[in-house]
Amino acid sequence: DKALRREKHMMFIQILKMCLLDLLPKKKSDDELYQRILSKQENDLEELEKGLQVKLSNTEMLGAGDSEYITLADVEKKEREYAEQLIDNMEAFWKQMENIQHFLMDQFKCSSSKARQLMMTLTERMIAAEGLLRDSQDLQTLDT
Repeated sequence: DKALRREKHMMFIQILKMCLLDLLPKKKSDDELYQRILSKQENDLEELEKGLQVKLSNTEMLGAGDSEYITLADVEKKEREYAEQLIDNMEAFWKQMENIQHFLMDQFKCSSSKARQLMMTLTERMIAAEGLLRDSQDLQTLDT
């Protein structure tokens, strides 16, 4: 799961770079503002992953009691909490993507239509990339 999330985050940054260059051709990839946007997104993704790892380790510790026996209810509860943490993380990731639009309008002084267009393109490309990642993961599963 962690490796797949990391790949997704790396792909997100690469797709964001392409979208920014496509939509804002006057900005150069070495432009300070351009680099600030990418750096902010990379930092936000790192914080998101760190937060998830803390929550997941806390979830794992919940089942580590003194008892040698683990009930089915304990396992189900732990799995449910783990799944909820992953869902919360995905929601936070997409929320972070939504914040890019505001950041572009505030920092890049982008028009709302240009920022919206970038977000639509970014979302479309991310959905396609996630599909490719899922297909790749399915193929890897079949190979093993």
